[in-house]
Amino acid sequence: MDDLTRQLIKREAAKLSPALFEHLDGAIASAAGLPFSRERFPHAHAFHTRAVLRDALEREDLPEGWAVTGNTRSTGQTFLTNRDLGTTLRLLSESRVTTNGVPHAGRNRARRTQWAQLSFFGHEGMSHRQLLLLMDTRADEPALRIVHPLEAGRYKGKVACDFLVDMIREFDDVGNATFDTAEEYIDFFADIDDEEARGDV
Repeated sequence: MDDLTRQLIKREAAKLSPALFEHLDGAIASAAGLPFSRERFPHAHAFHTRAVLRDALEREDLPEGWAVTGNTRSTGQTFLTNRDLGTTLRLLSESRVTTNGVPHAGRNRARRTQWAQLSFFGHEGMSHRQLLLLMDTRADEPALRIVHPLEAGRYKGKVACDFLVDMIREFDDVGNATFDTAEEYIDFFADIDDEEARGDV
């Protein structure tokens, strides 16, 4: 990933952090009020959290240029897109079957094509930046991070990433989020479709 993109993502992540954390917390609290436990119906809690979060973000006055996109009929598919900046963040849950929590493309051909688009922005004819926005809703304190995978990967295999940034809740004196990036190669694997069916996402 080029340095310009790294700086752009860090800047925009700082702008998006307040709204994302506020509504993620609200979505998790809403799911906690369901009349059945997450242990018995994990898929219902996962889908409920995603739906409430998306609905709140659609009503939120997001930072300039950002909008909620994606097909809600496709398992609550949610993207944050900034067409002016040529950037899209695909919202997914952290994987529960990987060592670092980052999912891979799975077996579906369409999803593997999407991961290829994630991997190759900056190449000729593919200038739109596409990254993953991962949420961890089961931690003691819900977490968000942005990652950029370099390949589709395989189930129980390895996928390299060249960028990640953990979004944080702490803000400086003028209200800006502050955080560090860890740019490294990351191994990750998961079958997203299988996880969603089991409710592990």
